[in-house]
Amino acid sequence: MTIKTKLATGLTAIALLAGAPVAAQDAQAPAISADSVTDEKVNAFVMALISVEQLRQQYMPRIAEQETEEDRQALVNEVTQRAIQLVQQVDNISPEEYQQIATVAQDNEDLNNRIRTRIQAVVEENRASQQDGAAEE
Repeated sequence: MTIKTKLATGLTAIALLAGAPVAAQDAQAPAISADSVTDEKVNAFVMALISVEQLRQQYMPRIAEQETEEDRQALVNEVTQRAIQLVQQVDNISPEEYQQIATVAQDNEDLNNRIRTRIQAVVEENRASQQDGAAEE
């Protein structure tokens, strides 16, 4: 799966962040260009993306199981609020910046590659730290 596909799939919750309150704030927020996204912002974006993706994975089966659109929407609203809170907990990025970076990354191969490279590095770091932990036991 390419990062574009993974981002598009994984960004289901990100799309939820583009709800009315955030959309209203976006009108005031400066636009982010791919060139203006620093390595620090890429790192923060990836940390937030990983948290949001984990949340998305937890909620998607529950949302799919709901029998009514009203029940599905209630869970979507809940996951949206939790996703916003998760992004807010990450240093150096706001929910608005997160949404803007996600949008730009879908269309900008260079930024997309930078994000993919950072995701791979985080996965490898996590794998190495898990192996170190297992070796110490």
